[in-house]
Amino acid sequence: MTEKKLTDEQLARAKRLYRDGMSIDDIAALIVAEETEVEKETEKLSRKDIPWDEVQLAFSTGFPIKKLAEKYNISESTIKSKAKLNNWSVDAATAVSKIAEARLAGLADPAETIEKQRAAVDEAVDERVKIVERHRKEWADYTDYLYKAKEQEDIQELRKAKLYGESLKIKQAGERTAWNMDTGNGLQGDIQISWQE
Repeated sequence: MTEKKLTDEQLARAKRLYRDGMSIDDIAALIVAEETEVEKETEKLSRKDIPWDEVQLAFSTGFPIKKLAEKYNISESTIKSKAKLNNWSVDAATAVSKIAEARLAGLADPAETIEKQRAAVDEAVDERVKIVERHRKEWADYTDYLYKAKEQEDIQELRKAKLYGESLKIKQAGERTAWNMDTGNGLQGDIQISWQE
């Protein structure tokens, strides 16, 4: 049997445990058990049959780990390990926004299936794109109207253009607020949730 050298970290830990009164046999058994557990977790993390991109997408939108574990037949600790290893995080603002959009699209459980979730996100993206395109057209029309009023040097038309512009601005700001387009979800700042030991 080939003897395995301890890493510097394991050696330092073994010395601490020995100083604290643990026997050498117990320390060796603990380190072997931990290595075996690490090997098992590594095996689980590298399983080819798990669609990790789907798991990560669901994880990033705040889908409960317990439900993910059940859905993909893996342990919660495996998901947590994978998340920690790959620095997955849940962006709370994005998660809330995506879940709300999914519910608005008619999904009771927005991450029930990845396909439904993707469809809901795609639908919300399409709606936002339509709004932005309409806003741009409205501003282009307003700009044309303003320049014509300016060319005519008509004070009444310039006043109308000013009122039109202010009304348009208020209308579009209200729409952007209703769709959470400027603040991500009405939450201020970046809120990141990540796994900590």
